[in-house]
Amino acid sequence: MMKDRYPDPHNSNLPPCSFSARCVQSIDEIDSLAALSFPGRSGAVDALWNRSRVKQLHEHLLFCETCRMAVTNARRLRDRQRYGLQDFLTEGETVVPSTTASILIALQDEPHPTLSEAYDMPVYADTPVLSSLKINSLARSRWNTSFFLILTVAAVVVIGSLYIFSHSGVYSPVSQNSSAGQIAGGKNAAIKKNKHRLIKLLKTPGWSAVVMTHPSGDGKNLVVENYDPIQKRSFTLFTSSNTTVVDGVSHEGSNLIYHTYDKELQQTAYNFLSGEQYYFTGRGLNAVWSTDDQAVFLSTDNGALWKINTSQHNIPPIRLPQSIYADQLAFYRNHFLYYVRGYTLCRINVDDSQSIEQQVVFEAASRVFWMDPISEDIYYVKKNATHPDIYKHQSDTAASSDLPMQSNGIPIGYTKDAPNVWTIMYVSWNQMTGGFDIRKTSSTQVLFSNIANGKVQALCDGGTTRGAICDNSLALSPTGHTLLVGGANNAHEYQLWSIDLDTNTRTELENPAGKKPVQLIGWDKFSVN
Repeated sequence: MMKDRYPDPHNSNLPPCSFSARCVQSIDEIDSLAALSFPGRSGAVDALWNRSRVKQLHEHLLFCETCRMAVTNARRLRDRQRYGLQDFLTEGETVVPSTTASILIALQDEPHPTLSEAYDMPVYADTPVLSSLKINSLARSRWNTSFFLILTVAAVVVIGSLYIFSHSGVYSPVSQNSSAGQIAGGKNAAIKKNKHRLIKLLKTPGWSAVVMTHPSGDGKNLVVENYDPIQKRSFTLFTSSNTTVVDGVSHEGSNLIYHTYDKELQQTAYNFLSGEQYYFTGRGLNAVWSTDDQAVFLSTDNGALWKINTSQHNIPPIRLPQSIYADQLAFYRNHFLYYVRGYTLCRINVDDSQSIEQQVVFEAASRVFWMDPISEDIYYVKKNATHPDIYKHQSDTAASSDLPMQSNGIPIGYTKDAPNVWTIMYVSWNQMTGGFDIRKTSSTQVLFSNIANGKVQALCDGGTTRGAICDNSLALSPTGHTLLVGGANNAHEYQLWSIDLDTNTRTELENPAGKKPVQLIGWDKFSVN
């Protein structure tokens, strides 16, 4: 049997590495590191392999391009094998007819003794049996034995097929009202179910409100609201289970996507505010919008990568040939999908079936990354001994060449200095005043000092250290003119403010969740009227 070599020394310009074979042999264990971030899975993973050894290999991959290419080739071969098995099973379903009916007819035609006491055979759902069939006790025993043998064999086949499919990214219907999407080859790929629009949304011409979430009073549900800081009014968009995650508002501000994982069914439902709903087998990661909002990309915990066409919802989701292993998706730009694994930012070309993973940024202090609106430069945070620093990664350069561009800051968005000239806006903790200041990287001046008016010591939902800044407590408008900010005081009461950066005014807002914390998702163009 011919074996693959990773990488082929005759077809690669990369230097050989003695760890390549070991990395390839441990590919499943290395990929399983991503599964540790999901609840309830770490115990099973730890029982299968030496965690410390695999962590060493994972760290080695960060710096060895030879082993990274070897592992990428191994993943590609594994995916091809899974696709081959999937195609074989799918073709078998269409070629080999069901034998259930013929077996039952053969059993029916068997000679049976005369009945002393007759009874009616019950009708089993979706099984072609005769409701008026009469048998005696001996035949009944033989029938029950045969029937349960048939059921046992069928159950083994079905469960085995479902297990294989769930590990190869094949998706199955979840309700009779759902319709199976088809991709090339006629395989069942995903399920889409249309439903009525949750609410009738009115749109505004500008960025007028912010989507925010908070738990319901009893904690059993997640309330998703739209808050207008000018009118100081909020409107409930929808209420969902407390396991729901709101992924984000579209770039245009006219739609929103969120997802919910069902542990019992082991499937994830992705829902658009416009009403469309898609089901995928497995635990799904967050979804991200394409730059033009014409598509949404998502991934599941088995590495499957999917693309949903948002402009034509009659087109089924497409399973992309690449596989990724990530903790969360970051963003999409110019054919590349960026995603985070640990605190490393990676990317892959979703329009190139031969694309391999590229690691862009290493050892960040946060899983939040910002890409420049014009260039492909990326801004992120690293921590020194006392405070976080903003680093800049220039496109097409090595991550080792990244240098700090701003001390003591957390990026929150962009503002325009001139036509086609954008600059990073950031928040910093001022130890002298005990407050938070707004600045931008193109100036040494403070744009707004003490934005929380000294009432909170952390821009987070409580239980954090003094001076902490959390991304979900800040929402800067896409124009860079207005900021919503929240934080918890010493009594763990969460407060909200609106900052007008044009007039340098601060307005305290009424918290829709009372004194409980809220999560700020992003600005939108939904009207609250």
